[in-house]
Amino acid sequence: DHSTISAAIKAAKPGARILIRPGTYTENLVLDKPLELIGEGERDEVLVAVTSGDALRVSASLGLVRNMRFLRGQGKGNDVAAWVTAGRCVFEDCSFTCRSLSAVVVKGAGTAPGFDRCRFEGSAQGGASVLDHATPRFEECRFSDNDLHGIGIVEKADPELRRCVMRQNTQVGAFVYKDGRGRFTDCDFAQNGFDGVATEEGGAPHLKNCRLIDNQQWGFSTEDKDGGGTVEDCLFRGNARGAWNLTEGSEGRVVRRDNREE
Repeated sequence: DHSTISAAIKAAKPGARILIRPGTYTENLVLDKPLELIGEGERDEVLVAVTSGDALRVSASLGLVRNMRFLRGQGKGNDVAAWVTAGRCVFEDCSFTCRSLSAVVVKGAGTAPGFDRCRFEGSAQGGASVLDHATPRFEECRFSDNDLHGIGIVEKADPELRRCVMRQNTQVGAFVYKDGRGRFTDCDFAQNGFDGVATEEGGAPHLKNCRLIDNQQWGFSTEDKDGGGTVEDCLFRGNARGAWNLTEGSEGRVVRRDNREE
């Protein structure tokens, strides 16, 4: 009924479902009311690609985005593939890439989107950045081949990650700092260029039943005396410099329980 996704969003009433045919759409999308955006066809056949502005900006209280790929190419400005500033929108089977910054930014108290089976990959900085008290949920997601970290958590943000993979990022799988938190359950941190998990400046993630394997430096590292966290029932194996790197003064901030080192 419409030649662009933006036109369909503008015309749709709250609660409507928009079906999007396979193709490349060069437009900046704004989702500011409850809608469902459903990509038809195989995964990644619906591509929203831009070189200026955010590919998608979400402020709706609710919504669903399924089976779409968002790409922010190289360009000027602090723009990303998806910027979520409010609400509980759910993303299913989507992928996100940004050639200039992090792929996805989730920011703000009360901002709690869900990401199911999504990919955050190939970005110039992080796969995802969670800021300023945001509490998103990630399940069965993959953060890979990003130039800095798979996921960065900062400013008292507290995401929940279950059965996620942080693999082959240039620096660390997860970087938690400036009082960031984060709850990781049944997650894999593998083959990252530096550490599986790194914390500093009051960062304190909670890892349970995770695997920190084959990272090129440490499995878990505190970068300064204020780094911390809780690590329990986790497996450490094949990390080039060892399982733990606890900066002097940070030892008391790291709780370790029932972990295995092979």
